[in-house]
Amino acid sequence: MSSSGNGGAPPVGQENINTDIVTLTRFLTEEQTKVPEATGDFT
Repeated sequence: MSSSGNGGAPPVGQENINTDIVTLTRFLTEEQTKVPEATGDFT
């Protein structure tokens, strides 16, 4: 059990920010490489 009483959460103002941001286009482009029959067309 946490002694700080905050349920194990980091102190206020110390939250980790996810900086690994991926655009939708980049995500789709990377994912299509996993599918052999993907054509690369977004239409």
